[in-house]
Amino acid sequence: MAFNALVLAVVAMLSLFISAGSAAESRLNLAPVARASTSNVSPRESLAAINDSFEPKNSEDHRHGCYGNWPEHGTQWVQLEWSQPITANGIAVYWWDDHKAVRLPKAARVSYWNGSAFEPIQATIGVDADRYNTADFSEVKTSRLRLEFDSQDNQSTGLIEWKVFDSGNSPDFPPVAHAGPDRIVVLPAPTYLFGTGKGLKKPDDAPTGAWTKTSGPGEVTFADANKAATSATFSAPGDYVLTFTYGLRKSSATDTLNVHVEERPEIKPLEALYVSKYTIDSPFWNDRLKNEVVNWIPHCIDELDKLDLKEGGIANFIEAGKKLKGQPAHPHIGPPWSDAYVLNTVESICNALELDPRGDAETIKAQDQLRAKLEQWIPIILGAQEPDGYFQTRFTLATPNEQQRGITPTHWNPRTRGEHEGYVGGYFIEMGIAHYTMTEGKDRRLLDAAIKLANCWCDHIGPAPKQPWFDGHQEIEQALSRLALLVNRIDGPGKGDKYVELSKFLLQSRNGGEDYDQSRVPTTQ
Repeated sequence: MAFNALVLAVVAMLSLFISAGSAAESRLNLAPVARASTSNVSPRESLAAINDSFEPKNSEDHRHGCYGNWPEHGTQWVQLEWSQPITANGIAVYWWDDHKAVRLPKAARVSYWNGSAFEPIQATIGVDADRYNTADFSEVKTSRLRLEFDSQDNQSTGLIEWKVFDSGNSPDFPPVAHAGPDRIVVLPAPTYLFGTGKGLKKPDDAPTGAWTKTSGPGEVTFADANKAATSATFSAPGDYVLTFTYGLRKSSATDTLNVHVEERPEIKPLEALYVSKYTIDSPFWNDRLKNEVVNWIPHCIDELDKLDLKEGGIANFIEAGKKLKGQPAHPHIGPPWSDAYVLNTVESICNALELDPRGDAETIKAQDQLRAKLEQWIPIILGAQEPDGYFQTRFTLATPNEQQRGITPTHWNPRTRGEHEGYVGGYFIEMGIAHYTMTEGKDRRLLDAAIKLANCWCDHIGPAPKQPWFDGHQEIEQALSRLALLVNRIDGPGKGDKYVELSKFLLQSRNGGEDYDQSRVPTTQ
């Protein structure tokens, strides 16, 4: 009997959860037709993300952008405002947590505009990750709702989605269509269209999207005119207007975009530039370049040589070299991209050594010191490169505790996409190219290390069975393209082709990311 009673109790509890979930899913979300505002939003984040109807997979899901207020902390707020009063009896909040500077809040509350001031709503809002935190309350009629949240210590806060549930007495709001930005197309390339719409969408609604040509001198061919996301090609140059229609139940809305179509110009493509010996004789540049060589680059070197530099410097290279030899090593210092400080400085040293000193004693002395520093740093840099060619001291110096928590489990892991692997790798390659050029091909140490790094990437990144990848900044794509041209020139035609192919693959792998680093859709789109 006791067992049967337990089973019945469990079934009853499950039925409550199922019915509650079904009820929540069937509720009308009023947020998409509201205008969002905030106390503060980070320049790289998106306030519009909070009511774009995106359904996240977890609290790290940044595919459609997120609201975040980094570097601010303390109490912040976001607000939704409607063009006419609505009635609501609940909200659901999906918090953003990037496990770095943006973390879950420690508390949250909601208030409504009573016509003259914001009045607190009696509701308990959860601060859990990876789910909607739903709070029900007595019906309120208002044109504004404000969500306040308090950060943990000095962390910032953020959210992915905020839903506001209709209590059944809200007015109807017409849908809104957005065709996208105006653009220029060069024949015969297509343009990629991503029409969107907002409206009061019920769970069983199926919004429609369709494209038509409104005006223009030629034919427009849509890959699928009855899809919101499609592409279009044009038969002739000129100015076109395309119309996007968003349909929701018995209502619809339209929006247009302008397309200027041009013939492909008959011009010679730009070629890569490599720094070679140069002389400057300019009243504007003479003293400025001398200052770079005599003062600024030596200052950067002095800073990077400090073993306790909190931003990270040559110390990380030294410690990585120790670890690769099986010796005890200190943890990584500074942000994950800090290797680039040293690598970029080496590239700058090489460019400075190409300058004709024109007999200036101070410049000659400084260049001699820069050559000596190169000879000191090069073995340290080479010693920090992993045997297979991979390079980034942030990963090499990962501590056992970090590895257990999955922070740096493997190279090229989507969870650690922000660790700047390609950014650092790109600067490593550019450094190798600059050093080879500066020595007029007499010293291949850094170039061969750069080729080794590029080969490591080629061995792992690419079409199946290799893995796709993209980095935040497109530094390695530029560097690989320049390396391909150089290797084809010095080692033989075709020897460097795989590097430019990898560069193209990396660019085309950019998808599902964010607008901040141009990774939301593939580069050609």
